[in-house]
Amino acid sequence: MSSWMKVVCALAAGGGLGFLSSVTNEWASVLTFVFNSGWAWAGIMVLGGWMGGTWRTAILTGILAELAACTAYFVTDSWLRGEPFTSYALELSYWSLIALALGPGLGLVGAGARGRGLGALLAGLVVPFTAALEMVSPSLAAAAGTSLSI
Repeated sequence: MSSWMKVVCALAAGGGLGFLSSVTNEWASVLTFVFNSGWAWAGIMVLGGWMGGTWRTAILTGILAELAACTAYFVTDSWLRGEPFTSYALELSYWSLIALALGPGLGLVGAGARGRGLGALLAGLVVPFTAALEMVSPSLAAAAGTSLSI
């Protein structure tokens, strides 16, 4: 698959997550806990990197997958709520900076998960470990008597 097709696939995956996340928010469904969790949004950057394959392409596709997810999320929110898209500019800018900061690293994790050996296994466990940590962290915070949010 060409590098451009990998980029298109990462954009489509990110856009799909953003759309589903916004729609499930409006429906107040159980799926909101899946599509709006931190691990899902980190996972889209890992998936983008995995789709990229090579290290260089993985950096780009990790960032672009998250940017597409954020943009699709706010475009869908704007449409569902009947609000102007421009009212989401500050939030979109904030999350775009997060994508630029975390996308390269998580994209490289995705590319690393394509290989064989212990390094690939560890890279492949990043998203499941993050999901488990996100589920356990509120319980740990409550037991310690503090407020912790990821």
